[in-house]
Amino acid sequence: KTPETDIVIPESKDTAVELAVKNNPAVLSSEYLDAAAQADVKTVYADILPEVDVFGQVDKTFDPTTNIDDVENTTVGASLVVPLYKSGAARSRIRQAKHTANQKRIEVQTTKRDTEAATISAWEAYETAKSNIGAREDQIEANTIALRGVEEEELVGARTILDVLDAEQELLDSKVELVKAHRDRIYSSYELVSNIGELTARNLRLPVEFWNAEENYNKVRNKWWGTSID
Repeated sequence: KTPETDIVIPESKDTAVELAVKNNPAVLSSEYLDAAAQADVKTVYADILPEVDVFGQVDKTFDPTTNIDDVENTTVGASLVVPLYKSGAARSRIRQAKHTANQKRIEVQTTKRDTEAATISAWEAYETAKSNIGAREDQIEANTIALRGVEEEELVGARTILDVLDAEQELLDSKVELVKAHRDRIYSSYELVSNIGELTARNLRLPVEFWNAEENYNKVRNKWWGTSID
């Protein structure tokens, strides 16, 4: 029986590469790390920026012994702190954060190139396996016809039983190669789907309960203490 899978393969190699660069988990992870590094640069910059504090105060007093009306005092003010000298430590942290951000940006491009190469390799392996399946099926058909001919010739004494056994072995070998071709097709299809970020229980339509991130978020949002269990 020919093994089958429910995996949906992209229509073309270019589509597969486009999906991989966009949805591959390693690519997404590197992009998030890059965004975090860029944000960290802005955070470190705060050490050399001025700080402004705004404050306000309202005082209200009443003396019952003198029957004096309430006295209300309102104070509003602001303060500005400008860092003049920090012995170069702040600027050193900024340079370090920038180097880290540049490294993360390079890692994003490297990860995309590696993902693209892996996707192309998986696509070529998948196409090769499909071609091999057709070739092995033709080989089985040819070896089947050859075996019948050798068996007929053996009946009339033109071939020996050893010739029949050799023909049977060739037919068996071609069937084994067909199974290997199917295996290669299935393996490469899973590898291809993995590269494009769709090797999930939902996409594979597995008979399991799917994880719903949005539903879980709604359960825990606005909770101050994480001690409850549903």
